[in-house]
Amino acid sequence: MTATLTVPTEEQATSFMRELGFEDRFMGYVLKASGQMAVTVYTLEAAILFLGQDNTAYTVVDQFPGHDVHVAYMEPKALVDWIREVIGDVELADAIEAASSEIPQESGYPPQLRSMRELMSQRFLQYLDVLGIGPDAGVEGGTDAEPTGT
Repeated sequence: MTATLTVPTEEQATSFMRELGFEDRFMGYVLKASGQMAVTVYTLEAAILFLGQDNTAYTVVDQFPGHDVHVAYMEPKALVDWIREVIGDVELADAIEAASSEIPQESGYPPQLRSMRELMSQRFLQYLDVLGIGPDAGVEGGTDAEPTGT
C-alpha cells in the first residue's frame, strides 16, 4: 500500500509543516467506551500523532470492541480535503484517497485510519529530510493537538 511520493521542495516542506491559525484548524474525536473527546489539530504532525491513538488492533476481537477500546476519529474525506486545501499537499491528499479506495468497506474505519497515518508519516519524514531535520525532532510526545472538551 505504500505510495511513492515525490520529494517536496524545501519551500513546500516548510509550508506543509507550518502551524495553522484557529480558522484553519481541524477537528477530530477520540472515541472511547466512556464517550468522546473533541480534539483540535493545528499541524499535520499533530494530526499524525492524533491518529496514533488507536488500540483497536488488540482490543477488538471478532469485530466486538473490548471495554478499553479507544480510537482517534477524523472524517476521512474531511481530512483529505484539509490536507489538500489548507495544508496544501495535494499529492499526499491524492495518495490517501487512492489508498483508502483500496480498503474494502466492510473492513471498517481502523484499517483506513492506519493507512492514512502511514502515508502521512511517510510524507512527514520526507519533509524532515528535505529540511535537514533529524527524525527525532519530528513526530514525538509533544503535540499541538488540544482537547476541546469531553
